[in-house]
Amino acid sequence: MKKILAVCDTEREYAVRFMNYLTEKENLPFEIQSFTSVETLREFAKGHHIEILLISEKAADDEVRQMDVGTVIVLTEDGADLLNDAFPEKAKCRQVYKYQSQSRVVREVMDCYGAEKAATGPEVIAKPSCLRTGICSVSDPGQKVIFSMLYGRILAERFPSLYLNLEPRSGMEQFLDEKEGMRTLSDLMYFYRRGRSGLIYQLNTMLGKFGQLDYLLPVKDASDIAEMTEEQWTGMIGELTRTSTYRRILLDLDWQMEGFEELLQSCEEIYVIAHDDPVSRMRNRAFADELEACAGRERIREVILPDPDGMPGGGDFLERQMSGRLGRIIRGCADPGETTEEEERCGTRTSLRKYGSA
Repeated sequence: MKKILAVCDTEREYAVRFMNYLTEKENLPFEIQSFTSVETLREFAKGHHIEILLISEKAADDEVRQMDVGTVIVLTEDGADLLNDAFPEKAKCRQVYKYQSQSRVVREVMDCYGAEKAATGPEVIAKPSCLRTGICSVSDPGQKVIFSMLYGRILAERFPSLYLNLEPRSGMEQFLDEKEGMRTLSDLMYFYRRGRSGLIYQLNTMLGKFGQLDYLLPVKDASDIAEMTEEQWTGMIGELTRTSTYRRILLDLDWQMEGFEELLQSCEEIYVIAHDDPVSRMRNRAFADELEACAGRERIREVILPDPDGMPGGGDFLERQMSGRLGRIIRGCADPGETTEEEERCGTRTSLRKYGSA
C-alpha cells in the first residue's frame, strides 16, 4: 500500500495542476491527494496517515499541527524564509518556493523528505522481490544499449522495471531526445557517497521514461565511474534493490569497472551482447566463456543482434527498433519459450537456460 502525499493549496488552479503533474509521474512511490481547503484536509487526515503534506503558506496554521502527518513542507510565495510559520523549529528544511518549475518543486520536496529519513534511519518496507539483470559486451556497447532499452521496455509491460547504464562512455544520449538539465547517474552517485538515506526518493526525481520503463541518464564525465569503489557500487545498487518498488533492475555493465564481477554475481540473469559479424561473434564467445567462471553457465545467455533499422538520432530511433526486427528478436528473449526465425538466423544461443522468470 502506497504512502500518501497530500497537496493543500487554496489556489485551486495551482493545486489541481500540481496534482495532475504528480499523478503523471508514475515512478513516485506515493498515493497523491489534493485539497483546496484545510477543512477538507483535516477531515481526510482523521482517517488516513499522511506521509508528506505539501501545504501553501496561506493555508498553514495551527490546525495542521494536530493532523496525523509525517513530513510537512510549506509552499512559500516569495522564496524567503518564513519567520512566523506553523513549524518554525524545522522551517529551514521544510519550505519550498511555490512558483518555480513543478519538476524542481518535486526535487526539493524529495530532498527534504530524504533528509528527514536520513535523520530517523533507513526504512524497511515489505515489497515483492526484485531481480537483477546484468547486460554486458566486450565489443559492441551500442548494441548493448539498444538491447537494454528494448528488453527493459518489454519487461516493463509486465512489472515495474528500472534501467541503469553504468558505462563511462555509453553513447546512450544519441538514442534519446532528452531535455536539457535532466539529472544523471553522476547526481545519484554523489548523493549516495554523501552517506544520506532516502536514495530511492532522489532517484524518483531524476528518471526518464521509455514506454513504461524507467531509466536514468548515464554519467556525462567518464571519470565519475572511475571514482566509484566496488563497495560503493554494490552498496548503492543494493539499497535501490531493497527500498524501491521495482521488480526488475537492469544493469548495463562496463566489464572494466570496479566491482564488475561482484555486480555480475548478484544478477539472476546475464545477457552477453554482440553484433552479427565474425569478429564480434568470436570475441563474444570467448568473453562468455570467461564469465562462466564467476557467474555460472546457467545464468548466461548470448545474444547476437543484426544492424538496427536506420541511423541513431532523436527520440524515434528506439521506437523504430521496437516495432522492427530487433524488437522481435529481443521480445523472444523476454519470452524464453519462443524462438523466432530472426534468433535462429542471427545465432542467438537459445540452448542456455534463461534464469529467473517474470
